[in-house]
Amino acid sequence: MKWDDTGLILSSRRHGDNSLILSVLTMKHGKHSGFVRHKVTKKNSFIYEIGNVLDLTWTGRLEDQLGYYRCELIKSYSYNFFDNPLNLLALNSFCEMQNNFLPERESYKNLYRESLHFLKIVNYNNFDWLCDYIRWELKFLAELGYGIDLTSCAVTGQKEDLSFVSPKTGRAISASAAGVWKKRLLALPRFLVNSNISNIDKNSIIDGINLTSFFLKKHLSMLGLKLPGSRDRFINEIHKINLD
Repeated sequence: MKWDDTGLILSSRRHGDNSLILSVLTMKHGKHSGFVRHKVTKKNSFIYEIGNVLDLTWTGRLEDQLGYYRCELIKSYSYNFFDNPLNLLALNSFCEMQNNFLPERESYKNLYRESLHFLKIVNYNNFDWLCDYIRWELKFLAELGYGIDLTSCAVTGQKEDLSFVSPKTGRAISASAAGVWKKRLLALPRFLVNSNISNIDKNSIIDGINLTSFFLKKHLSMLGLKLPGSRDRFINEIHKINLD
């Protein structure tokens, strides 16, 4: 068996003295693991950092075997992450959630494209990418089968003034329809319903994180799973930093 694809590295762990086992989210073959058996040295180890995008050739005697990868680096995104603590925590959360919760060898072409887009936009100059991280988590939820509907109010059907989300249904609620139930609803930051909003404040970021956290925990708890510690550390760091 043999195939060629591109993929981004979700995890990389040593196997023996000079080999690795890579877990990669590929464009056409989903999350897929394999051995890298040629000698891994200090000079070439940077190729196998998480978040890097590779040109891959996988070979295996049988389709369900772990198999072997031959890899060539397409793009290294590590410079966007490794020199900044918050960025690095985001990368660890981003990769570990996909590695932990996506089933092996099922196609996720849309998620692959969205994940690649996120890697491209992270930078040091501002924190706008935090909004994109939250949007990515919403798309990740949808890929897991638990999408949130933010298109219109679940009560009135209106598409304006959407300010809350029902924790039961995952549907948006307008401010006028919230009424006495307001305190039981989750805040919906405006940047999730209007991508043209700029100058996003820290409270909006926290509201977005609280929203995705609630539904991720709700979905994973039904499967007997928990969010990884890497995401907890990332969220804790967001609470500490000054986003102004």
